[in-house]
Amino acid sequence: MPLKYIPNILSFFRILLAPLFVIFMFKNLFLYKMLSFIIFFIGSISDFLDGYIARRFNFKSDFGKYLDPFADKILIVTALLTLNLFYPMIVAAWMIFVIIFRDIVVTIFRFILMKKNIIMKTSKYAKAKTLILIILVHIILILHLFNLSSLIFLSNSIYFLMLFSTIYTLLTGFHYMKINSNYFQ
Repeated sequence: MPLKYIPNILSFFRILLAPLFVIFMFKNLFLYKMLSFIIFFIGSISDFLDGYIARRFNFKSDFGKYLDPFADKILIVTALLTLNLFYPMIVAAWMIFVIIFRDIVVTIFRFILMKKNIIMKTSKYAKAKTLILIILVHIILILHLFNLSSLIFLSNSIYFLMLFSTIYTLLTGFHYMKINSNYFQ
């Protein structure tokens, strides 16, 4: 297997981790909660590694430019949907809907440009959005791991972080449209 496929393999690996994350989340034992945290952590690290390896060794591919954000979306949205089942007042369904809606719109936009043989410009703010959501999911998973979600102060703080992340996610969608709008003229 040529080394140039490592970034894409890491992206596929991240997609495969998502169902494992869900399975372990529904086991109400410390060990399984820890495994779900570790799985999400490994998925997060693989997101960093696939991009780093692709840039560092020039293993970039058009396929990878679409697979990587798709894998990110699968892992993060799966985690958010699962966390909504445990903490619907913190990770509200409407927030997840906004995040998914934004991702669908950006993905449609990406495919429209792909049909025109144009690679969509990546938004630096969208990369920050992914990092923010990954950090937030880790925080919630740590609270879940140690059953700290009942602390009102923590719950309110996490809710407002989630609200901020949702609004920021929506704004990054507008930024994507703005920086790529010249392709539709």
